[in-house]
Amino acid sequence: MPLRDHVPRGRRRRRTHRSLYDACGPIPRGRRRGRARGQCSSRGPGACTPMVSDTAARAVGVGAARALGVVVDAATRGRLRTVDDKRPQMKKDRDKWNAKFGGRADEPLDPNPFIVEHVDRLEEGSVLDLACGDGRNALFLAESGFEVCGVDISDVGLARLRRFAAERGLDVDTHQIDLDAPDALSGLSGFDNVVISHFKPPQTFWAQAPDLLRLGGVLLIDTFSIRQHEEFGFPERFCLRPGELRDVSDKLEVVLHEEHGAPEKYLEGYLFRRV
Repeated sequence: MPLRDHVPRGRRRRRTHRSLYDACGPIPRGRRRGRARGQCSSRGPGACTPMVSDTAARAVGVGAARALGVVVDAATRGRLRTVDDKRPQMKKDRDKWNAKFGGRADEPLDPNPFIVEHVDRLEEGSVLDLACGDGRNALFLAESGFEVCGVDISDVGLARLRRFAAERGLDVDTHQIDLDAPDALSGLSGFDNVVISHFKPPQTFWAQAPDLLRLGGVLLIDTFSIRQHEEFGFPERFCLRPGELRDVSDKLEVVLHEEHGAPEKYLEGYLFRRV
């Protein structure tokens, strides 16, 4: 089924991206937040010229930081890495996923049905798609009118996503980062939504998760339940136990929680709101 056939009626809308960084504060009324915007316009006492942390700049990349109006100094620029190569397992994980995406057919998979079903519960605006792979969900969300930033450890998957997006006339930001690194997302904030599909973030992620979202923003996660391990031997460490995330943070209110799935795939989905 063509990707566009999945787009819910009335969802084709686009809003300018909220800043990834809170350092600059609100932009004056009437000022557009876009790719070509510059630094904060204030120049009086206390004027802000936001500086991105070394870790955060490494996560989004120098070019993306500049496009977002974030200043990256020369010292930081010289230390940036696209992925956190300090983690010993990183290269093995990257190579595994590169092989998987490199062996796929020359078309993206259909988007996650849980995301399609609940896309109208997302806030308008920006989406951070964590572990986006080659873009099955990022493409759907971009088609639906969201401004999408997709991150993944696989450069092969991200290259496929960029090509699929270009073929469809879509604009999707992509950044290669190691999501299992403890500080991978440190310094990022202000998204309207975060989406996670078929990926169980490390426990350290949940302390950072509320800071990725603006107040009222939505975090949607849909990943494998423990039954996937019990029935098919899927690695237990990648599976959610029943209700595991219900009390994961006092800043994330559970709006929806359901277990679902199809033959040979057992999943558990949550939708949180940032409070």
